[in-house]
Amino acid sequence: MFTISHDVTDTLEARERLEASERKYRTLVEHIPDVVWTATQGGKVTYISPRVEAVCGFTPEDILAAPDSFWFDRVHVEDLDAMRKAYALVSADRPFEAEYRWMRKDGEWIWIRSQAILIERDGATVAEGTFEDVTHRHFLEDQVRQSQKMEAIGRLTGGVAHDFNNILAIILGNGRFLLDELPEEDPRRADALAMVEAGERAASLTRQLLMFSRRQVVKHERLDVNAIVRGLEKMLRRIIGEDIDITLALMDSPGAVVADAGELEQVIMNLVVNARDAMPGGGSLAIETARVELDSDYAGLHPDVAAGRYVVLSVTDSGCGMDAKTQRHAFEPFFTTKGQGQGTGLGLATCYGIVRGCQGQISLYSEVGHGTAVKVYLPEAIDASAADMGPAAHDADLTGHETILLVEDDDALRMTIHRVLAARGYSVLDSTGSGDALSIGERHRGPIDLVLSDMVMPGLSGPDTVALIRAQRPSVKVLYMSGYSDHALLRQGSTEVAVNFIQKPFAPQALAAKVREVIEGRTGRERALA
Repeated sequence: MFTISHDVTDTLEARERLEASERKYRTLVEHIPDVVWTATQGGKVTYISPRVEAVCGFTPEDILAAPDSFWFDRVHVEDLDAMRKAYALVSADRPFEAEYRWMRKDGEWIWIRSQAILIERDGATVAEGTFEDVTHRHFLEDQVRQSQKMEAIGRLTGGVAHDFNNILAIILGNGRFLLDELPEEDPRRADALAMVEAGERAASLTRQLLMFSRRQVVKHERLDVNAIVRGLEKMLRRIIGEDIDITLALMDSPGAVVADAGELEQVIMNLVVNARDAMPGGGSLAIETARVELDSDYAGLHPDVAAGRYVVLSVTDSGCGMDAKTQRHAFEPFFTTKGQGQGTGLGLATCYGIVRGCQGQISLYSEVGHGTAVKVYLPEAIDASAADMGPAAHDADLTGHETILLVEDDDALRMTIHRVLAARGYSVLDSTGSGDALSIGERHRGPIDLVLSDMVMPGLSGPDTVALIRAQRPSVKVLYMSGYSDHALLRQGSTEVAVNFIQKPFAPQALAAKVREVIEGRTGRERALA
């Protein structure tokens, strides 16, 4: 009869406990999202968890059977030197953590976050570490950075356009004065007309900048995207030429959105012209509309978009396409791939500003040699009555006898506006800013029928100045003016500021019409969208 000693029994139990612990550890390692690996100091992989196949496409067998240089010879790393330096730290017994891009077995580039240390195991020094796929995080970070960059560019261009519009208002106003005073046969009239026309072209350029920066005054109304596209169809066919085949695939029911009709037409025109220029040898162009539901998952990947129902307008061409670098800059103002004098670089930037001003999103998908698809997502208009702005008002008699308090800190522009109003019969009280306006309001003994004030000035703003004047003159009416309409009261939906507003630069006739409209208490159609 044989007996088993307690020492042997203890050894068997210890081995079972060790094997059970290893199985538990292996089960944990094989099911966590990170890839776990061990390797010799020379780089030979001795263990790697099965998760590696899901992350980079290589099986554990691929890696274990490979030579020591697998990571450097078989895996395409964007910054191989950084990876070598990181592994050198491990070999020197220093822990490391790094992020870099590498190519999966199927050719897709992903971002990897890797970390490792040196440890002693069974009398030998080995490297042990983990890596994980952090591509999704990098995608979200890129989305946020791009959004912040576009907002910063928008603020810059909006500020430049605002200051430039003050200058243009002076140029256009005085140019019109010259035209009015010069007879038709005067040879100097051609010079004055050229000056005014150049000023108007410059004003058009600043309007595009304001559209990009979403600081433009627009007519807010309910529109059918299908009807807008159909209304442009004949013009679009003429623009693209006979060598490009254009097809329309519009949804059966109306695609109702809230937008400015002229701006929406400009978006479509800009996208079609860009598509035409990408197909110099001819091709095909498709314009489509559809209704989509963007869920919370989509909104999570696009920080500027809220979940909900959208009307999507797609413009797809079979042209030359864009590489990744061009796509990253496509919506930036003044960025263009066209030759000198062939484009301003404001087409897509303008589209971006218009769409974002409607709380929508514009996305671009392109591949070199395979064309481009641009998708415009606009929130679907559910309540028609919310966008009904009513008819515009017109009045042929633009003269008056009322007293107007003019508040403008730009001396040259104030003189120009004074001349426009005085020529139409108004008594004009000039003030250089908020303090001067308040003093005049207190000293003037007669009535003040209207305050015509710039929105942004040194010291108090236009609305704050008007509030103090109304403490003494509660019934005074007000008309605001600005190079752009990015003011807190507009963003908060102040009815008076939104309606009683004129954007610089304005023609003398337009200013006179707006002054009469406000004095007589008529409601115009201008609305400001923050």
